[in-house]
Amino acid sequence: MLQKKKIRSLLLLSICLMAVGCGNKSQGLTDGREVYVKDQKEEKSKEEENTTQEEQLFIITGLNTEQSKIVLKGYKEQQEKEYDYTRATYIKDKYGNSIAMNQLEAGEMVNVALQKNTVKSIQVSDEIFTYADVHNFTVDTDAKTITVGKNSYYYDDDVQVFYHNNRISMAEVSERDTLCLKGIDKKIYAIQVTSGHGTVVLQNTEMFEGGNITIGNILSVDIQKDMRIEVPEGTYLLSVANDGYGGNCEVTIEANRETTVNLEELKGEGPKYCSITFTVEPENAVLYLNGQQVDLSQPLTLKYGRYALTAKADGYADWQRTLVVNSESANLKIQLLTAEEEEEAEEAAAEATQSSTENTDQSGTQSSTTDSAKAQEEAVQQLIQQIRNGTLSTSQGSSTN
Repeated sequence: MLQKKKIRSLLLLSICLMAVGCGNKSQGLTDGREVYVKDQKEEKSKEEENTTQEEQLFIITGLNTEQSKIVLKGYKEQQEKEYDYTRATYIKDKYGNSIAMNQLEAGEMVNVALQKNTVKSIQVSDEIFTYADVHNFTVDTDAKTITVGKNSYYYDDDVQVFYHNNRISMAEVSERDTLCLKGIDKKIYAIQVTSGHGTVVLQNTEMFEGGNITIGNILSVDIQKDMRIEVPEGTYLLSVANDGYGGNCEVTIEANRETTVNLEELKGEGPKYCSITFTVEPENAVLYLNGQQVDLSQPLTLKYGRYALTAKADGYADWQRTLVVNSESANLKIQLLTAEEEEEAEEAAAEATQSSTENTDQSGTQSSTTDSAKAQEEAVQQLIQQIRNGTLSTSQGSSTN
């Protein structure tokens, strides 16, 4: 009997111990999944917080420095996204020098490192080409190409175009503008219009239709009824002339705005005349005005209007221009060239334009030039314009070629 009681006591003790043991194990017994999932989530969260994405190439499409926001678009992507930046964001030019965010503009191509929705670092890319101060170019909207000098570049429908940080369409770009092109190889991804164009609208054209209008050294064209002319932004001397009447005025052209010029106000009292002194080289050259030989030994008095001007000399290429007389006096120097020299001059002018573009550094700033170099470039540009227009205006001063 006593032995049975001991056995029962031992059984009860064993059951209690087992119950206690199971109770302890129930708090920590697991197949490992719960602990693993919890640790994985915590590690992943910390990893996301601390991991910065590798640098990627973006185009800046928007910038709000007041709210510390920047809008970026992958250069091969369609979508754009807004990100924050902070005082801890590293901002550098392409050489690695620290700059302020407001020194960047829409259209800049940059290498960016992101951390979630925050820009950790941003640097102007040195992987792209940047051609600044492009003002002699042609646009073929059908082929979607821009030709600068002898080089052609292409773009697609997704090209990003900006004027003073405002997005515009490619259709709004004019060959009268000055551009900064950014891209890779021969493809343009972004265009910054650094100098835009406005429109000169002519009113009361009746008296001057068939005559001429000259705007600075930019253009010289025939006047038509209710004419509209695209002109680069800036301040110019505008002159008109026809059949003894005409005058000039200073006009300031603002980008994307119309400037109205009432030609009735420039008519003045007529007829008006200009005293012109011609100097022609070589000495044996002969000058013809409307087919009549000109006496070069004394000034020539001409009524305001248009004339055919030709110079000839043995061994030299014939020189021909349309002369627009639209000022009270003028000194015109004409220098004839041999056929070879004329061809070389045209090639040099085209090369100078291309060189001016290609020598621009990738930061978008043009290398410094001396005053004489600038004057030479202006002379080259004037030569190009005269070759293209075939027009010489007395209000433009002297002509050297």
